[in-house]
Amino acid sequence: MVGRKRQKRSGGVDTPEEDLARLARQYGPEAIVNLASIAMGEAESGSVRVAALRELLERGFGRPGRGAPGSDGQTVTYVIVDDGYEN
Repeated sequence: MVGRKRQKRSGGVDTPEEDLARLARQYGPEAIVNLASIAMGEAESGSVRVAALRELLERGFGRPGRGAPGSDGQTVTYVIVDDGYEN
């Protein structure tokens, strides 16, 4: 919702979108714990673990920018994940 102003309905009642967002946030901490469990677990396939890791990283650090790595003057860190399979 970047760039959009939140407006309450007349009388201060939340819009349906705000109600839904509030309900979804209740599950946020548990969802993060479950994603971390999937990302670090051995029972899941490599692609499932990578998807869970991507979700965790995007929530913690934001989506990657479109510029070249390091073009914003910040340090670039690469994480290499070994799924245990040979190429």
